[in-house]
Amino acid sequence: MSQHDHMTEHASSVTTHASPIVSSVGTKDAGASRADMSSHAPEAAAGSPHDGALLVFAGCFLLYFSTLYPTITGGDNPEFSIVSCTGGVAHPPGYPLLSMLTKIWASVFPTLGSIAWRMNLLNAVFAAAAAALVYATVLIVCPGATASAMLAAGNFAFSPLTWQYATHIEVFALNNLLTTALLYCLVRWEVSPSSESRSLMGAFLAGLGLCNQHTLVFYTVPVVVFVLAKLGLSGGLSALRLMRLAGMFVLGVLPYGYLPYASSKRSEFSWGDQMTWQGFLVHVLRKEYGTFRLFSGKERTSTGSMLLEGLLQYGQHFLQLTWYLGPLLLIAVVGLVMGGVSVPHRGSLGVMLMSVVLYLVTFHILANIPLDQPLFMAVQKRFWLQADLILHILMGVGLAQLAHYVPRMPLMSRPPASESFAAAAGGTDGSSMARVGLSVALLSALALEGFSQQDQSANWYMWHYGRAHLEPLEPHALLVVWGDLQQFSVRYLRECEGFRRDVAVVDLALASYGWYSSNQAANIPRVVLPGVAYHPRAPNKFSLADLFDANYGQMPIYTFTPPDNDISCQGRYNFLPMGLLKRVRRASEPVRIGDWLDLHQAALPTFPLPSVHAYSPSTWEYRLLGEVLDNCYAAARFALLEGQKAGSKEGLESTVLLLEKVVELHPAASADHLFDLGYAQQELFQKSPTMDRLQHMVDSFGKFMRMASPRDDRRHQVTTVLNHYSTATGSR
Repeated sequence: MSQHDHMTEHASSVTTHASPIVSSVGTKDAGASRADMSSHAPEAAAGSPHDGALLVFAGCFLLYFSTLYPTITGGDNPEFSIVSCTGGVAHPPGYPLLSMLTKIWASVFPTLGSIAWRMNLLNAVFAAAAAALVYATVLIVCPGATASAMLAAGNFAFSPLTWQYATHIEVFALNNLLTTALLYCLVRWEVSPSSESRSLMGAFLAGLGLCNQHTLVFYTVPVVVFVLAKLGLSGGLSALRLMRLAGMFVLGVLPYGYLPYASSKRSEFSWGDQMTWQGFLVHVLRKEYGTFRLFSGKERTSTGSMLLEGLLQYGQHFLQLTWYLGPLLLIAVVGLVMGGVSVPHRGSLGVMLMSVVLYLVTFHILANIPLDQPLFMAVQKRFWLQADLILHILMGVGLAQLAHYVPRMPLMSRPPASESFAAAAGGTDGSSMARVGLSVALLSALALEGFSQQDQSANWYMWHYGRAHLEPLEPHALLVVWGDLQQFSVRYLRECEGFRRDVAVVDLALASYGWYSSNQAANIPRVVLPGVAYHPRAPNKFSLADLFDANYGQMPIYTFTPPDNDISCQGRYNFLPMGLLKRVRRASEPVRIGDWLDLHQAALPTFPLPSVHAYSPSTWEYRLLGEVLDNCYAAARFALLEGQKAGSKEGLESTVLLLEKVVELHPAASADHLFDLGYAQQELFQKSPTMDRLQHMVDSFGKFMRMASPRDDRRHQVTTVLNHYSTATGSR
């Protein structure tokens, strides 16, 4: 049966409600006709999806564009902007495809906003294109089921997780695009397996996808096995064709050849040494992290221990994402795949079902990240996008399939088929247009809700955070950093925006790898690295104190509080708070407290901080807020103690104001914060007594008493103070 006959028969069938996927099946003639279907027939079915997909792309891109981050944010986002500037290598496995695309994009549009915004814009293109391909894939499987395809694509595109990773450059939007392109190619190939061009394109996409995200292998392997098996059973798998397929796959993975080239440039901020086979394999296989591990931190769990919890968490996410209708729609697809009738796309739908099960189970076996911390949970959720995507395609098919059983429901019934876009979108009659209109209304509501939650167009927090580290530094200072927030924010401003290029930066986390000295020494010629790598206790490696010894006196040195496992500085160096940083001073050198207090106050950050009410504990903004306020708190405590020695009323006033700000804004203000605030207010009251200061002190100590543990030794001290002043204030 030709595609034209297929559509004509369905359009003329009034009393029999055929499935949107199955038409004229179950007869020998239909089966034979399908086997003889020419390669041109699928093109007719695919014409209208392309038109609608352009509209889906335009709508999604417009929304993503309106909510883009204007600059860098947390996570890996700044790294890809940095790599586009320096031409270096990103963290394992290197992400060569994204690195090349960002480099090309930056070159093609050299004046289009800042580097970071330009990269975020590219990411929005990836995300919108992925949504468009979800729409097109559903319509290839279910010709004419436009409302179902719209809902599948829209619900995926406007889900919080998808939208969040559409607003800033990372690997996930590109992974969504490559995954959907592979599945789109699969369903188009299945109706015409003799089309060698489609199988070759699929092989190329399979290789290309692995140049971006290794997790795509859980979809690639089932797809490859299915295609080869079907070709083999049909007698279409010749040795020559197999060689062509293998050649296209190899062509797809060729971007990995970019890594040795990029590594040879020894760019500022470049991971690893891919100039040797060993270094190349170490990086590509993520051996420094653990090849089959998601997380390398000290909090990591054992492999497989998070399987049940991870699956339960994903199940809850899936139910909420699909309004608790997802399982019903998937059951419809399972019934279609397992049914006795002949279905053109049964094989590809079965592959999708098996692939998503394989992915979810295997991923959660390998995922060793602890889920009790909100930020870690958010890191794991990013990898759920790959499952969300394929499930939305399947649910779109399931929604269309339910039309066979509930034909009069407006969102599910299949419209009259036609080659024109208007008819393919639901027909030109009023009821068909109403179906699409209702879908648009539902998606508009989702989009409005998502816009209010995902709009990051005024989010400059990370950019300000990086400047707050660099601005106070003296010329030609050395800044020793570690941690993603500090390292990436500083690196982006320095490498991409040319801000404070005079400051030499040593990344302590990267310096712990053996390749760091040979890779980066030429980029920091003023800095002496006194060993092959950083490690506080290992032989032939250097500690933090060794690094300071080798460079002290040559340049001002700034850093953070030393890592817990590095005690080398104890008794040798002091760390004077200077804004968000610490100025390194030899322990034997005296400090003029008055001068230091003036410099410290001038270096404190003045940029607007993110609101604890606007950002949940799972966000980088929440963590940034906590780190800023923790640094301010540590500086205030130091100032409080040193201010006492100096006897400075002005210093105490500044300290009280800083502590009040910390207590007001900190997302997890503790009894320690309140005790120190009350203590500072008490010291200030004793130097300059007023009733307002006394009342503020009593209020702070009162809050401390309500928050502190019953076994806190400070409770007795505070009780004595409150009893002493209770008569004067009339409170207790």
